[in-house]
Amino acid sequence: MDINDAGIAGISLDALIKAADATDPMALDGHVALADLASGGLKTLKTVSEKIHQQRDTEARTHTLVALLDERTMYALGAAWRIQESKVLSIVATMRTVRGVRATVDDILRTIKRAASRQEAQLRERLRNNLGKIQDNRSFKALANHPDIPKNLKPPPGWDVDSSGIYSIRISESGCEERDLLCPSPMIIVGRSVDIHNGETMLKLAWKRASGWIFKTVPRASVMDARPLVQLAKWDAPISSRNAGTLVQYFTDFEATNLEILPTDNTTGHLGWQNANGSGGFLLGKSQVGLEDKTIQLVPDDGLDRLSDGWAVAGSWEEWLKTIEPALSRPMLMTAIYASVAAPLIQVLDAPNFIVDWSGETSKGKTTALRVAASVWGCPDERAGGIIYSWDATRVWIEQSAGFVHNLPLILDDTKRSRSNNVVSQVLYDFAFGQGRGRGSPNGVRKQARWRSVLLTTGESPATGFSEDAGTRARVISLKGTPMGSVSTENARKAMGLTLGLAEHHGHLGLKLVTHLVNTRHRWDELRAKYRDTRDSYVASAGGNGVAARLAVYVAVLDMSAQIIHELGVPRPTVDPMETIWSSVSEGSREADRPMEALRDLAGWCVANQTRFWGRHETDKMGSPNMPVGGWAGTWKQGERWESIAIFPSLVRDLLRRWEYDVNGVIESWHRRGALVTNGRSRTRPVSIDGQRARCTVISRAAIDSLLGPDE
Repeated sequence: MDINDAGIAGISLDALIKAADATDPMALDGHVALADLASGGLKTLKTVSEKIHQQRDTEARTHTLVALLDERTMYALGAAWRIQESKVLSIVATMRTVRGVRATVDDILRTIKRAASRQEAQLRERLRNNLGKIQDNRSFKALANHPDIPKNLKPPPGWDVDSSGIYSIRISESGCEERDLLCPSPMIIVGRSVDIHNGETMLKLAWKRASGWIFKTVPRASVMDARPLVQLAKWDAPISSRNAGTLVQYFTDFEATNLEILPTDNTTGHLGWQNANGSGGFLLGKSQVGLEDKTIQLVPDDGLDRLSDGWAVAGSWEEWLKTIEPALSRPMLMTAIYASVAAPLIQVLDAPNFIVDWSGETSKGKTTALRVAASVWGCPDERAGGIIYSWDATRVWIEQSAGFVHNLPLILDDTKRSRSNNVVSQVLYDFAFGQGRGRGSPNGVRKQARWRSVLLTTGESPATGFSEDAGTRARVISLKGTPMGSVSTENARKAMGLTLGLAEHHGHLGLKLVTHLVNTRHRWDELRAKYRDTRDSYVASAGGNGVAARLAVYVAVLDMSAQIIHELGVPRPTVDPMETIWSSVSEGSREADRPMEALRDLAGWCVANQTRFWGRHETDKMGSPNMPVGGWAGTWKQGERWESIAIFPSLVRDLLRRWEYDVNGVIESWHRRGALVTNGRSRTRPVSIDGQRARCTVISRAAIDSLLGPDE
């Protein structure tokens, strides 16, 4: 084959010649240029041609030609054939015209070709070895000039990687090594990791763009499949649907070649506790507490990686204590600190998830309460970079965020910004339950987010107003009022001071807390026992009120939070927040008893519509009953000696549905509580209305009096 000016594999001809060492048979002393060597061979061949034309004796011509076959001359003629084949053929053609030597000349030509072929093979082997060394210096050693790239990586066989991109290497039919550009920028695997929770293998990829190196840790399964691999293009990876399939093979070969070299570490997809008993330590943003013997790399799901930045420490502990001084005399602000601290305690105490909600008029300090709560752990900002998020988000995003913060508080501001009332009610239910909905994905079942934490939220109206589920309402501590106190210039000034001060000083208490919990892990059983005693005390104070008893469990967690942080150096408040919290629980327990509220509403409707009941109906001048405009509602005896109210079932259901109650749940609750007068298993019984019998839902007076109170 001819070597043109581009040489082999894009290397210049001059570089090819210089690559030969002194033992190269085609470079006599290691420094003679290939062109000079070829020129000498042509000169010798031309001299022989002229000589045999002059000789008259065939034997003499043959001896002249045979003398041409010495090794030195053949190497020179081999070089001439490789770069000036046409001149060699021209001279040989004139030699073949001499009578009697054609066969000998043909043998010489074949020998020249064999010499050229051997030179090609020898040079190619040497170049392959030398270029491999040059390639290492030019590509991988140059690419590895970064602290996050291992120094001893090597390209897999059949591939070449340098600053200009990734090339597949192939040998052409003529035996030449050729490179095909696969990717316009270098991409390499720089590490492997294993998720400590589910064992999923991850690969850390790196690719170089104009802005510098970009690193991304992704599931290994996504690298070994062209379809998810293309998704890396969103992070400026030089991947498209055209090269993704070939890149899968490249990454497969790269990993296999460097498997023993690639560093392997552990990863996790969430913050907080890394296992149930705390022995895996606690991940708080970039801080890792209790992980002295190993490092865990945080690899969140797509879209959540930036959420970790806000969970960080800034300023000083002393200045944070000075900043929160106004909270010491404002129970609703102090409650925000207790609730925020409670998040990692949920798992430690084996307590259930719950929600704390601040509601009231706008601009009265609700967001300030959230900022105080957020300052326990990180940047108390509702804008980008902070850890206060907005209700103006999809339900899926909120679920994923709850799973990501895991054992840290999920803080959502202003329920009125929610996309729908249904989103709020579903989030409240899901959060209390502790896991998101199961969903499918193009690659199978999507990972289900799970958490054990506390949700802190605000709104102009109570968050419980968005949900008709009694169980969900019984997990919400609803705080109504103005966290900063009465509206005044002084309180406005203090609120501004809190906002500005907390922006500079935050994150210290949370770090102190988890460090304390990790260091006292051996005493967690004692802590749980103390919590159970505190819980039982609050439940006893509920006085048999089922909803209040459930809420008392969460009050006990807040009480434990208070005890711990005051031991860690937070000053005790001048006004006890626990009294305010318990008062709110007592009020909230009444509102959370949805069947009781429904019975109260239904009794009120009956009083307002007495004339629609047979027995309390109006009559005309002749004493005949007047049919109500809306039709009969049921029966209700006149006077004070009535024992029950009978209402048509369809009307009961319509009213409950209009008032947005859980119809079946409410009626079943009435039946369990004995509020319904029934015959056997039926929820209705027959009554007589204007001489006609019909089945009605019959509610006893005793039940109404016992649930609503004698004055109602």
